Amino acid sequence: MRRPFDRRSRSGARSRAGVVYLLVAIALFAILPLLALVVHTGLVSLTRRQMQTAVDTAALEALRYRDSGDPAVGFRRAQLVVDNQFDDDFNRDNGDPLDLGAGPLVRFEPGSGTPFSGSNFRASARIVSPDATRPPVWKPRLELNDGDTNTAANDIAGDMVAGNYQNGISDHSEAPLSAATPYERADFLVATPEERVAGDYDSVLVRLRRSAESPVEDVVSVGPPVPFLFGRGPYGDATLLDRRERGTVVRATAIATARPAVVAGPLLGPAAPNVPQGLANFWVEIASWRSVTDMQNLPVNVTVNLDGDGTFSGGLDGGFVTDLDVSRPCVLGDSLSDRGADAPEAANDRFVPIYSVVSGTPRVVAFGLVNVTDSSSTTMDLRIRTDTLASANASAGFVRRVAAPAADLAVVMAEFRTFADSPYVLRAATSVRSVD
Repeated sequence: MRRPFDRRSRSGARSRAGVVYLLVAIALFAILPLLALVVHTGLVSLTRRQMQTAVDTAALEALRYRDSGDPAVGFRRAQLVVDNQFDDDFNRDNGDPLDLGAGPLVRFEPGSGTPFSGSNFRASARIVSPDATRPPVWKPRLELNDGDTNTAANDIAGDMVAGNYQNGISDHSEAPLSAATPYERADFLVATPEERVAGDYDSVLVRLRRSAESPVEDVVSVGPPVPFLFGRGPYGDATLLDRRERGTVVRATAIATARPAVVAGPLLGPAAPNVPQGLANFWVEIASWRSVTDMQNLPVNVTVNLDGDGTFSGGLDGGFVTDLDVSRPCVLGDSLSDRGADAPEAANDRFVPIYSVVSGTPRVVAFGLVNVTDSSSTTMDLRIRTDTLASANASAGFVRRVAAPAADLAVVMAEFRTFADSPYVLRAATSVRSVD
Protein backbone atom coordinates (compact mmCIF):
# COMPACT_ATOMS: atom_id res chain seq x y z
CA MET A 1 0.00 0.00 0.00
CA ARG A 2 1.38 3.37 -0.98
CA ARG A 3 2.21 5.83 1.76
CA PRO A 4 0.42 9.11 1.49
CA PHE A 5 2.51 11.92 0.08
CA ASP A 6 3.68 14.35 2.77
CA ARG A 7 4.50 17.73 1.29
CA ARG A 8 5.73 19.02 4.68
CA SER A 9 8.40 16.30 5.08
CA ARG A 10 9.77 16.96 1.58
CA SER A 11 9.87 20.67 2.18
CA GLY A 12 11.71 20.08 5.49
CA ALA A 13 14.34 17.92 3.78
CA ARG A 14 15.01 20.64 1.24
CA SER A 15 15.30 23.14 4.06
CA ARG A 16 17.82 21.03 5.94
CA ALA A 17 19.90 20.51 2.79
CA GLY A 18 20.03 24.24 2.27
CA VAL A 19 21.27 24.75 5.84
CA VAL A 20 24.05 22.18 5.30
CA TYR A 21 25.21 23.90 2.12
CA LEU A 22 25.26 27.19 3.93
CA LEU A 23 27.30 25.77 6.83
CA VAL A 24 29.80 24.19 4.43
CA ALA A 25 30.21 27.48 2.59
CA ILE A 26 30.81 29.30 5.88
CA ALA A 27 33.26 26.61 7.04
CA LEU A 28 35.27 26.96 3.84
CA PHE A 29 36.02 30.58 4.77
CA ALA A 30 37.78 29.24 7.88
CA ILE A 31 39.26 26.05 6.41
CA LEU A 32 40.81 27.45 3.24
CA PRO A 33 42.95 30.08 5.05
CA LEU A 34 44.15 27.33 7.40
CA LEU A 35 45.06 25.11 4.45
CA ALA A 36 46.89 28.01 2.85
CA LEU A 37 48.77 28.61 6.09
CA VAL A 38 49.73 24.92 6.31
CA VAL A 39 51.11 24.94 2.75
CA HIS A 40 53.01 28.17 3.32
CA THR A 41 54.44 26.97 6.64
CA GLY A 42 55.64 23.80 4.93
CA LEU A 43 57.47 25.80 2.26
CA VAL A 44 59.06 28.01 4.91
CA SER A 45 60.16 25.01 6.99
CA LEU A 46 61.65 23.29 3.93
CA THR A 47 63.52 26.45 2.96
CA ARG A 48 64.85 26.98 6.47
CA ARG A 49 66.08 23.40 6.77
CA GLN A 50 67.87 23.53 3.41
CA MET A 51 69.53 26.82 4.33
CA GLN A 52 70.48 25.59 7.81
CA THR A 53 72.09 22.42 6.47
CA ALA A 54 74.20 24.55 4.13
CA VAL A 55 75.47 27.00 6.77
CA ASP A 56 76.17 24.24 9.33
CA THR A 57 78.58 22.57 6.91
CA ALA A 58 80.02 25.83 5.61
CA ALA A 59 80.92 27.11 9.09
CA LEU A 60 82.93 23.98 9.86
CA GLU A 61 84.67 24.12 6.47
CA ALA A 62 85.58 27.81 6.83
CA LEU A 63 87.14 27.27 10.27
CA ARG A 64 89.07 24.05 9.86
CA TYR A 65 91.54 25.58 7.38
CA ARG A 66 92.40 28.49 9.68
CA ASP A 67 95.92 27.18 10.30
CA SER A 68 96.62 26.12 6.72
CA GLY A 69 98.91 29.10 6.14
CA ASP A 70 96.18 30.98 4.28
CA PRO A 71 92.93 31.34 6.30
CA ALA A 72 91.16 32.55 3.15
CA VAL A 73 91.33 28.97 1.84
CA GLY A 74 88.68 27.91 4.33
CA PHE A 75 86.28 30.68 3.33
CA ARG A 76 86.65 29.84 -0.35
CA ARG A 77 86.05 26.17 0.41
CA ALA A 78 82.95 27.09 2.44
CA GLN A 79 81.65 29.02 -0.56
CA LEU A 80 82.27 25.96 -2.75
CA VAL A 81 80.50 23.67 -0.24
CA VAL A 82 77.31 25.71 -0.52
CA ASP A 83 77.63 25.88 -4.32
CA ASN A 84 77.94 22.09 -4.48
CA GLN A 85 75.08 21.45 -2.06
CA PHE A 86 72.66 23.13 -4.43
CA ASP A 87 73.89 21.60 -7.69
CA ASP A 88 73.35 18.20 -9.26
CA ASP A 89 76.94 17.52 -10.42
CA PHE A 90 79.04 19.93 -8.32
CA ASN A 91 79.46 22.28 -11.27
CA ARG A 92 77.56 25.52 -10.79
CA ASP A 93 78.24 26.74 -14.32
CA ASN A 94 76.62 23.98 -16.40
CA GLY A 95 73.03 24.15 -15.21
CA ASP A 96 71.06 21.98 -12.79
CA PRO A 97 68.27 19.79 -14.24
CA LEU A 98 67.30 18.66 -10.73
CA ASP A 99 66.61 22.23 -9.60
CA LEU A 100 68.31 21.85 -6.22
CA GLY A 101 68.03 25.01 -4.16
CA ALA A 102 67.25 26.70 -0.87
CA GLY A 103 63.48 26.79 -1.20
CA PRO A 104 61.12 27.85 -3.99
CA LEU A 105 61.63 31.02 -5.98
CA VAL A 106 58.18 32.24 -7.07
CA ARG A 107 57.71 35.43 -9.07
CA PHE A 108 54.54 37.42 -9.58
CA GLU A 109 53.50 39.75 -12.40
CA PRO A 110 51.62 42.81 -11.15
CA GLY A 111 48.59 42.20 -13.34
CA SER A 112 46.18 44.88 -14.53
CA GLY A 113 44.85 45.89 -11.11
CA THR A 114 46.05 48.71 -8.88
CA PRO A 115 47.50 48.33 -5.39
CA PHE A 116 45.12 48.61 -2.48
CA SER A 117 45.09 51.98 -0.82
CA GLY A 118 48.08 52.50 1.48
CA SER A 119 49.84 49.26 0.50
CA ASN A 120 51.77 47.57 -2.32
CA PHE A 121 49.43 44.58 -2.38
CA ARG A 122 47.86 43.55 -5.70
CA ALA A 123 45.22 40.84 -5.55
CA SER A 124 45.42 40.53 -9.36
CA ALA A 125 49.10 39.48 -9.38
CA ARG A 126 49.81 36.30 -11.35
CA ILE A 127 52.50 33.65 -10.82
CA VAL A 128 55.13 33.65 -13.57
CA SER A 129 56.20 30.23 -14.85
CA PRO A 130 59.92 29.45 -14.36
CA ASP A 131 62.20 29.28 -17.39
CA ALA A 132 65.92 29.48 -18.17
CA THR A 133 66.11 33.04 -16.88
CA ARG A 134 63.80 32.43 -13.93
CA PRO A 135 64.81 29.23 -12.06
CA PRO A 136 62.20 27.72 -9.73
CA VAL A 137 64.54 27.64 -6.70
CA TRP A 138 66.93 30.05 -5.01
CA LYS A 139 70.60 29.24 -5.64
CA PRO A 140 72.51 30.93 -2.80
CA ARG A 141 76.19 31.82 -3.04
CA LEU A 142 78.09 32.97 0.03
CA GLU A 143 80.02 36.21 -0.26
CA LEU A 144 83.61 35.94 1.02
CA ASN A 145 83.47 39.14 3.09
CA ASP A 146 87.23 39.51 2.63
CA GLY A 147 87.29 43.20 1.72
CA ASP A 148 87.91 45.08 -1.51
CA THR A 149 88.34 48.69 -2.57
CA ASN A 150 84.84 49.61 -1.36
CA THR A 151 84.33 47.49 1.76
CA ALA A 152 86.37 46.51 4.80
CA ALA A 153 87.08 42.85 5.46
CA ASN A 154 85.05 40.86 7.97
CA ASP A 155 81.97 43.08 8.13
CA ILE A 156 79.72 42.08 11.02
CA ALA A 157 76.72 41.73 8.66
CA GLY A 158 78.59 39.58 6.13
CA ASP A 159 77.78 36.05 5.02
CA MET A 160 80.98 34.68 6.62
CA VAL A 161 82.47 36.36 9.68
CA ALA A 162 85.57 35.41 11.66
CA GLY A 163 85.57 36.04 15.39
CA ASN A 164 85.66 34.55 18.86
CA TYR A 165 82.78 32.62 20.41
CA GLN A 166 81.93 33.56 24.00
CA ASN A 167 81.15 30.50 26.11
CA GLY A 168 78.69 31.01 28.93
CA ILE A 169 76.68 33.77 27.22
CA SER A 170 72.99 32.88 27.27
CA ASP A 171 71.86 35.57 24.82
CA HIS A 172 72.27 34.24 21.26
CA SER A 173 70.12 36.82 19.48
CA GLU A 174 71.27 39.17 16.75
CA ALA A 175 70.62 42.90 16.84
CA PRO A 176 67.76 43.85 14.48
CA LEU A 177 68.28 45.85 11.30
CA SER A 178 66.95 48.94 13.06
CA ALA A 179 69.74 48.82 15.68
CA ALA A 180 72.84 51.03 15.60
CA THR A 181 74.93 47.92 14.78
CA PRO A 182 72.73 45.39 13.01
CA TYR A 183 73.65 41.73 13.48
CA GLU A 184 75.73 42.44 16.59
CA ARG A 185 75.74 39.47 19.01
CA ALA A 186 76.73 39.15 22.67
CA ASP A 187 78.05 35.60 22.15
CA PHE A 188 80.31 36.37 19.16
CA LEU A 189 83.03 39.03 19.08
CA VAL A 190 83.98 39.96 15.52
CA ALA A 191 87.69 39.81 14.67
CA THR A 192 89.42 42.81 13.11
CA PRO A 193 90.37 42.58 9.43
CA GLU A 194 94.00 42.14 10.48
CA GLU A 195 93.11 39.30 12.86
CA ARG A 196 91.13 37.55 10.15
CA VAL A 197 94.04 37.71 7.70
CA ALA A 198 96.44 36.41 10.38
CA GLY A 199 94.09 33.60 11.46
CA ASP A 200 93.87 35.07 14.96
CA TYR A 201 90.34 33.89 15.81
CA ASP A 202 88.72 30.73 17.15
CA SER A 203 85.31 30.74 15.45
CA VAL A 204 83.51 31.40 12.18
CA LEU A 205 79.89 32.50 11.78
CA VAL A 206 78.06 31.76 8.52
CA ARG A 207 74.59 33.01 7.61
CA LEU A 208 72.13 32.82 4.74
CA ARG A 209 69.07 35.02 4.50
CA ARG A 210 65.95 35.41 2.41
CA SER A 211 64.72 38.87 3.27
CA ALA A 212 63.98 42.32 1.93
CA GLU A 213 67.53 43.53 2.64
CA SER A 214 69.75 44.82 -0.14
CA PRO A 215 72.73 42.68 -1.17
CA VAL A 216 76.24 44.12 -0.84
CA GLU A 217 78.88 42.89 -3.27
CA ASP A 218 81.55 40.72 -1.60
CA VAL A 219 79.79 41.06 1.79
CA VAL A 220 76.08 40.18 1.83
CA SER A 221 74.04 37.84 -0.38
CA VAL A 222 70.25 37.97 -0.10
CA GLY A 223 67.48 35.87 -1.53
CA PRO A 224 63.85 37.01 -1.78
CA PRO A 225 61.43 36.15 1.04
CA VAL A 226 59.30 33.03 0.66
CA PRO A 227 56.10 34.32 -1.01
CA PHE A 228 52.53 33.54 -0.07
CA LEU A 229 51.08 31.37 -2.83
CA PHE A 230 47.61 31.34 -1.31
CA GLY A 231 45.54 33.63 0.86
CA ARG A 232 46.05 36.62 -1.40
CA GLY A 233 42.56 37.98 -0.92
CA PRO A 234 42.08 41.72 -0.19
CA TYR A 235 41.41 41.43 3.52
CA GLY A 236 43.25 43.02 6.45
CA ASP A 237 44.78 46.43 6.95
CA ALA A 238 47.60 47.94 4.88
CA THR A 239 50.32 46.52 7.16
CA LEU A 240 48.99 42.97 6.86
CA LEU A 241 48.58 43.33 3.10
CA ASP A 242 52.20 44.52 2.74
CA ARG A 243 53.43 41.58 4.81
CA ARG A 244 51.59 39.15 2.55
CA GLU A 245 52.97 40.89 -0.51
CA ARG A 246 56.52 40.73 0.89
CA GLY A 247 56.38 37.09 2.01
CA THR A 248 58.07 35.40 4.97
CA VAL A 249 61.65 36.25 5.93
CA VAL A 250 63.83 33.16 6.49
CA ARG A 251 67.28 33.21 8.11
CA ALA A 252 69.80 30.50 8.96
CA THR A 253 72.91 31.03 11.08
CA ALA A 254 75.62 28.67 12.31
CA ILE A 255 78.77 29.16 14.39
CA ALA A 256 81.69 26.73 14.43
CA THR A 257 84.44 27.06 17.03
CA ALA A 258 87.73 25.32 17.81
CA ARG A 259 87.61 23.05 20.85
CA PRO A 260 90.07 20.50 22.27
CA ALA A 261 89.95 17.27 20.29
CA VAL A 262 88.78 14.07 21.99
CA VAL A 263 89.36 11.81 18.96
CA ALA A 264 92.37 11.65 16.63
CA GLY A 265 92.14 9.60 13.46
CA PRO A 266 94.76 7.36 11.82
CA LEU A 267 96.92 8.49 8.95
CA LEU A 268 94.99 7.67 5.80
CA GLY A 269 98.03 7.55 3.52
CA PRO A 270 97.88 7.44 -0.31
CA ALA A 271 94.14 6.74 -0.22
CA ALA A 272 93.57 10.32 0.99
CA PRO A 273 96.42 12.56 -0.21
CA ASN A 274 94.48 15.67 0.84
CA VAL A 275 94.45 14.54 4.49
CA PRO A 276 98.15 14.58 5.47
CA GLN A 277 97.53 14.63 9.23
CA GLY A 278 97.12 11.51 11.36
CA LEU A 279 98.06 9.75 14.58
CA ALA A 280 101.66 9.51 15.69
CA ASN A 281 102.87 6.06 16.73
CA PHE A 282 104.11 7.39 20.05
CA TRP A 283 102.58 8.86 23.20
CA VAL A 284 104.01 11.54 25.50
CA GLU A 285 103.47 11.62 29.26
CA ILE A 286 101.58 14.69 30.51
CA ALA A 287 104.29 16.02 32.83
CA SER A 288 106.93 15.70 30.10
CA TRP A 289 104.71 17.53 27.60
CA ARG A 290 104.04 20.34 30.05
CA SER A 291 107.69 20.62 31.00
CA VAL A 292 108.75 21.08 27.39
CA THR A 293 106.01 23.57 26.59
CA ASP A 294 106.49 25.51 29.83
CA MET A 295 110.29 25.75 29.59
CA GLN A 296 110.50 27.25 26.11
CA ASN A 297 108.69 29.57 23.79
CA LEU A 298 106.88 27.55 21.16
CA PRO A 299 107.20 26.42 18.47
CA VAL A 300 110.32 24.50 19.50
CA ASN A 301 112.32 21.56 18.23
CA VAL A 302 112.74 18.65 20.61
CA THR A 303 115.07 15.72 19.95
CA VAL A 304 113.86 12.36 21.23
CA ASN A 305 116.35 9.55 21.88
CA LEU A 306 114.61 6.26 21.18
CA ASP A 307 116.32 4.27 23.93
CA GLY A 308 113.88 2.17 25.94
CA ASP A 309 110.98 4.36 26.96
CA GLY A 310 112.68 7.35 25.32
CA THR A 311 114.14 10.58 26.64
CA PHE A 312 113.87 14.18 25.53
CA SER A 313 117.00 16.21 24.92
CA GLY A 314 117.89 18.83 27.50
CA GLY A 315 117.93 16.45 30.47
CA LEU A 316 114.19 15.65 30.50
CA ASP A 317 113.91 11.94 31.14
CA GLY A 318 111.19 9.42 30.46
CA GLY A 319 107.61 9.96 29.39
CA PHE A 320 107.90 8.69 25.82
CA VAL A 321 106.44 5.45 24.44
CA THR A 322 106.88 4.33 20.82
CA ASP A 323 105.59 1.63 18.45
CA LEU A 324 101.88 2.17 18.99
CA ASP A 325 99.00 1.14 16.76
CA VAL A 326 98.00 3.92 14.37
CA SER A 327 95.54 1.90 12.30
CA ARG A 328 92.40 3.04 14.16
CA PRO A 329 91.21 6.21 15.90
CA CYS A 330 92.51 7.03 19.35
CA VAL A 331 89.90 8.32 21.81
CA LEU A 332 90.25 10.29 25.02
CA GLY A 333 90.52 7.75 27.86
CA ASP A 334 92.10 4.97 25.75
CA SER A 335 94.84 3.01 27.51
CA LEU A 336 98.28 2.11 26.22
CA SER A 337 97.49 -1.55 26.67
CA ASP A 338 94.66 -1.21 24.17
CA ARG A 339 97.05 -0.56 21.29
CA GLY A 340 99.66 -2.79 19.66
CA ALA A 341 102.89 -2.26 17.74
CA ASP A 342 103.01 -0.64 14.31
CA ALA A 343 105.51 0.52 11.68
CA PRO A 344 108.06 3.28 12.40
CA GLU A 345 106.88 6.86 12.14
CA ALA A 346 107.22 8.79 8.87
CA ALA A 347 108.04 12.49 8.79
CA ASN A 348 104.95 14.73 8.72
CA ASP A 349 102.35 16.39 10.96
CA ARG A 350 101.16 14.01 13.64
CA PHE A 351 98.55 13.98 16.39
CA VAL A 352 100.31 12.98 19.62
CA PRO A 353 98.30 11.32 22.41
CA ILE A 354 99.26 12.84 25.76
CA TYR A 355 98.83 10.34 28.59
CA SER A 356 98.61 10.27 32.36
CA VAL A 357 98.81 7.21 34.62
CA VAL A 358 95.35 6.70 36.12
CA SER A 359 94.92 3.90 38.69
CA GLY A 360 98.06 2.28 37.33
CA THR A 361 96.96 2.46 33.68
CA PRO A 362 98.34 5.01 31.18
CA ARG A 363 95.32 6.77 29.63
CA VAL A 364 94.98 9.51 26.99
CA VAL A 365 94.04 12.86 28.57
CA ALA A 366 94.66 15.17 25.56
CA PHE A 367 96.24 15.40 22.12
CA GLY A 368 99.04 17.61 20.80
CA LEU A 369 100.24 18.41 17.29
CA VAL A 370 103.86 17.95 16.24
CA ASN A 371 105.82 17.90 13.02
CA VAL A 372 108.30 15.04 12.73
CA THR A 373 111.15 16.80 10.96
CA ASP A 374 113.61 13.90 11.05
CA SER A 375 113.37 10.26 12.04
CA SER A 376 115.75 7.33 12.27
CA SER A 377 116.04 4.11 14.26
CA THR A 378 117.65 5.97 17.17
CA THR A 379 116.45 9.59 17.12
CA MET A 380 113.41 11.62 16.18
CA ASP A 381 113.25 15.42 15.87
CA LEU A 382 109.86 16.88 16.81
CA ARG A 383 108.68 20.42 16.21
CA ILE A 384 105.86 21.17 18.65
CA ARG A 385 103.16 23.14 16.88
CA THR A 386 101.18 26.07 18.24
CA ASP A 387 98.83 26.35 15.26
CA THR A 388 96.93 23.39 16.64
CA LEU A 389 93.62 23.35 14.73
CA ALA A 390 93.36 20.11 12.76
CA SER A 391 92.23 20.60 9.17
CA ALA A 392 90.78 17.06 9.15
CA ASN A 393 90.87 13.67 10.83
CA ALA A 394 90.16 14.89 14.38
CA SER A 395 86.94 15.49 16.28
CA ALA A 396 85.77 17.36 19.38
CA GLY A 397 82.95 14.82 19.81
CA PHE A 398 83.23 11.21 20.92
CA VAL A 399 82.78 8.46 18.32
CA ARG A 400 82.61 5.48 20.67
CA ARG A 401 82.50 4.50 24.33
CA VAL A 402 85.74 4.05 26.24
CA ALA A 403 86.09 0.83 28.23
CA ALA A 404 87.25 2.22 31.57
CA PRO A 405 85.91 2.49 35.14
CA ALA A 406 83.80 5.57 35.81
CA ALA A 407 86.25 6.79 38.45
CA ASP A 408 89.14 6.62 35.97
CA LEU A 409 87.17 8.49 33.31
CA ALA A 410 86.38 11.21 35.85
CA VAL A 411 90.13 11.68 36.39
CA VAL A 412 90.72 11.72 32.63
CA MET A 413 88.08 14.43 32.10
CA ALA A 414 89.52 16.50 34.96
CA GLU A 415 92.96 16.39 33.32
CA PHE A 416 91.39 17.12 29.93
CA ARG A 417 89.71 20.26 31.26
CA THR A 418 93.08 21.64 32.38
CA PHE A 419 94.03 21.79 28.70
CA ALA A 420 90.93 23.77 27.69
CA ASP A 421 92.76 27.10 27.34
CA SER A 422 96.19 25.74 26.47
CA PRO A 423 97.70 26.80 23.12
CA TYR A 424 99.53 23.46 23.01
CA VAL A 425 96.55 21.13 22.70
CA LEU A 426 95.10 19.79 19.45
CA ARG A 427 91.78 21.38 18.54
CA ALA A 428 89.04 20.44 16.10
CA ALA A 429 86.26 22.48 14.52
CA THR A 430 82.85 21.81 16.03
CA SER A 431 79.40 23.35 15.68
CA VAL A 432 78.31 25.28 18.78
CA ARG A 433 75.36 27.32 17.53
CA SER A 434 72.92 26.17 14.88
CA VAL A 435 70.06 28.66 14.74
CA ASP A 436 67.24 28.65 12.22
